[in-house]
Amino acid sequence: MAKQTLSILIVAFVLTATSLLYLTSTTVSSSRTLKLYTSARTNLYTAWTSCPFFECPSDESYPASCTDSVIPPWPICKFHSVEDWVASAQDSATRCCGDDLTDCKCPKKDDEKFLNKIGEWCQGVDSCSGISTASAASRKEILIVFE
Repeated sequence: MAKQTLSILIVAFVLTATSLLYLTSTTVSSSRTLKLYTSARTNLYTAWTSCPFFECPSDESYPASCTDSVIPPWPICKFHSVEDWVASAQDSATRCCGDDLTDCKCPKKDDEKFLNKIGEWCQGVDSCSGISTASAASRKEILIVFE
């Protein structure tokens, strides 16, 4: 199986290399070919990165400072909606923001890196406070009731 995979990769590499060499040898200007090749590569990169699968959920009703603070990076951000992340962050902020961190459940709450970033995170979560997260909170309450 490994030999088959390796041979497929080698064939793909050889085809790509020879097609690039063919393009550069058949055109009048090599700079024009380079521009075409770069353009095609950029378009492929744009096609992959603009795919909705690689994007985190967003909600325009929340300020950017709020969503930047409460939504974790991809792929973890795909697990819940923006409302769920905001509700969870507001719940955590009641324990982890302020001078007393004894109720904070984060295992790294005593590390210097955590202490340096928690103030900025708390400000971001505070910017979410004027927006209702009742729908996310009520879904969590329903889940708790049925457990």
